[in-house]
Amino acid sequence: MKVIVTAGGQGTKIWPFSRKKQPKQFQQIIGQESLYTQNIKMLLNKYKPADIFISTKQMYLRMAKEQAPEIPDENFIVEPDAAVGRGPAEGFVFLMLSLRHPNDVFTILQSDCMYLPANKYLETLEVMERLVKRDQKLISGGLMPTYPVIGVDYLLLGDQVE
Repeated sequence: MKVIVTAGGQGTKIWPFSRKKQPKQFQQIIGQESLYTQNIKMLLNKYKPADIFISTKQMYLRMAKEQAPEIPDENFIVEPDAAVGRGPAEGFVFLMLSLRHPNDVFTILQSDCMYLPANKYLETLEVMERLVKRDQKLISGGLMPTYPVIGVDYLLLGDQVE
């Protein structure tokens, strides 16, 4: 599996703490390292650096590389510095990865989120990879809604997949 870590957002939801020049994913919000660094380290427990791709803006490339020195330079996919939302950036990185690795399964991880407990998240990725390979279908994830939150996918649960 290839993992795409998105790290191009400007962190406007927690402004003024997060600024254009220092967005939340690269700041120490919880713990002694940035959320971005914590997520890279979590992924490195299961995946090789060559299987982790970083999608970020040109203006954040230096920070992204400094905080994830294990990731090869060719695995940084640089998007324009325009603030146009996640859709175009994710579409671009999907296209790039599908051209580079047409037969691989890939997933997206948002660098400004915490995935706890980490071992359960990594196990979930394993299950998702097996299901995609077996059923040749797209998998999306979301939350069980308890209150409305902008920017979160809400799903109607169906039957559990074996």
